Amino acid sequence: RDGKRVPEDRLRASLIAMGVVIPSCMLLYGWAIEKQVGGIPLPVIVMFIQGVAQTICFPTLNTYCTEAMPERSSEVVNGNYFLRYCFAGLGSAFCLPAINKIGVGWFSTLSAGFLVASALGVWATAVWGAGWREGAADAKAEESEISE
Repeated sequence: RDGKRVPEDRLRASLIAMGVVIPSCMLLYGWAIEKQVGGIPLPVIVMFIQGVAQTICFPTLNTYCTEAMPERSSEVVNGNYFLRYCFAGLGSAFCLPAINKIGVGWFSTLSAGFLVASALGVWATAVWGAGWREGAADAKAEESEISE
C-alpha cells in the first residue's frame, strides 16, 4: 500500500478468531454440555481458547474504530461499546428461556451462526470499507460545498 496505513487492515487480524475460532469453541462448548461429553476439562479448555480469541478480536475492532474516524474516535468507540453491551444484555435476557426451549447445543449453534454472520460483515468492511469511507467523505465534501 505504498507505506500508507489503511484502517481496514486491522480488521483482517480478527477474522480467523472471530469467524472460525470463537464459533468453533461455542459449538464445542454447547454440544459438550448438551451431550454431557468431555466432563469438566473440555468446556473449560474451549472457554479458555475462546477467551484468547476474544482478546485478539476486541482490540483490533476498537483500533479500527479509532482509525476509521479519527475525528470522532471517542464517539465511535463509545457507540461500539454501547451496542456490544446492548446485545450482551439482550443475549443474557434471551439465553435462559431459549436454552430451556431448544437446549444448550442448539442455542450455541444459533449463537455461532450469528457470530459467523458478524464475521462476514467484518470481512466485507475489510474488503470494501475504504471505498465506503471515501464515498462518505466525498458526499460530506459535496454537502459542505452546497451549503457554502
